[in-house]
Amino acid sequence: MKKLAFILAFMLMILSCMTSKAYELPETIKIGLFYGNTAKSDVVISCLAGATLSDSSELVVATANDFSFTVSEGSLCANDGVNSYILQGDAVICAVDDFIQVNSKKYRGQITLKVDKNGKITVINDVNIEEYLYGVLPHEMSTGFPYEALKAQAVCARTYAVNNIGRFSEHGFDLTDNTLSQVYGGIKSEAPDCTSAVDETKGMVVLYNGKLAETFYYASSSGETLDVKDVWGSTTYPYLISVPDTYQSVIYPNGYTWEVAYTQSEVTKLMNDKGFSLGTIKDITIDKTTPQGAVTSLTFVGERGSKTYTLGNTRTVLNLKSQVFKISKEYSRNEYKTTFLTSNGVTTSNNSGYVMSSDGIKKVDAQYAVSSTGISKVSPSFSEQAADKYVVYGSGYGHGIGMSQNGAKGMAKSGFTFDQILTHYFPGCTVEKIQEEIHAEITTI
Repeated sequence: MKKLAFILAFMLMILSCMTSKAYELPETIKIGLFYGNTAKSDVVISCLAGATLSDSSELVVATANDFSFTVSEGSLCANDGVNSYILQGDAVICAVDDFIQVNSKKYRGQITLKVDKNGKITVINDVNIEEYLYGVLPHEMSTGFPYEALKAQAVCARTYAVNNIGRFSEHGFDLTDNTLSQVYGGIKSEAPDCTSAVDETKGMVVLYNGKLAETFYYASSSGETLDVKDVWGSTTYPYLISVPDTYQSVIYPNGYTWEVAYTQSEVTKLMNDKGFSLGTIKDITIDKTTPQGAVTSLTFVGERGSKTYTLGNTRTVLNLKSQVFKISKEYSRNEYKTTFLTSNGVTTSNNSGYVMSSDGIKKVDAQYAVSSTGISKVSPSFSEQAADKYVVYGSGYGHGIGMSQNGAKGMAKSGFTFDQILTHYFPGCTVEKIQEEIHAEITTI
């Protein structure tokens, strides 16, 4: 029996090594609330039930309901309303039994303060990763979305968070609370259905060949998602390819479309502001598109040169909602003037006028002129002239890679589960729950 137990334990150990994942969910994640250009000169932190203040010595310096912080000679200074303290290194404020408030905004977890190189205060929220997602989901996918879509978003957001641990380590945290990472609003943002979606998918992530996948997402597609190589030029993600976004039509029967217009002077200024001395822009040409209609080469043609943008930059240069678009050009007829001989001498007209022909006086449009053979139509080549306006119209909203949120909404409304939604948008991937301590069970055999 002992030999059998040993063999069983050994086999379970081998199995655990084979099935354990290369990644573990961190218990907490550090979110930068204020840093760099948004770093603070002073910060007020409050907790109704009281909070403890510690510094780098890890000793509790004080306990109070309110603390105010400033910087003096490179050190953090704290005041609890009675006493003042000069702290050693960073400050860590932990709620005794309540939420913590930073400048009146509530957060879960604890707050860490650091002095940056400019003598300002970087504010960091150390929070449980699942509780972090409570404050993310309502911003990244609105409360009220179908529940399976919310669960799919929760898994996407969790995978993204774990994949980007340490991304802003130079500032002392992992992720920001804005669109540079994922939008995180703290407790005020939380919604019951979003919180439940996070809880029901606790620990679940998207994997590709046993490794964390890049779970990018965006608002709406143009009917098909885009291949990452056509947007960011990458070929290292075989699961970030174009797939049909059929069920988005449940949300937008006529597709998600948009339109925006730019004048010649606006696009000329745009190029000048970017440092390109092209002169007046005479044309904008779409040079190349993908089978999905995504523009992958766009050229601005000026009097003194041209500038070509490729891949996803074709969208961002014009601040467009998506990379799937076309351009309609509008020309003014004012450039095409016709000369007439009147009783007052030679004059020009932009609209219509009268000319003498062998048949008598004729009223003509400004695109007609009198020649030795009679009245001739003047047909200038628009391609040689500058357009007065560029009307850009397209479909979709976002970079187009990975999960379309409105497509996920449509799939959920059509009866698909969250894991079916995810494996559709990330083909070849699996949805799995990370097990933290699988070896602990083996030691008990």
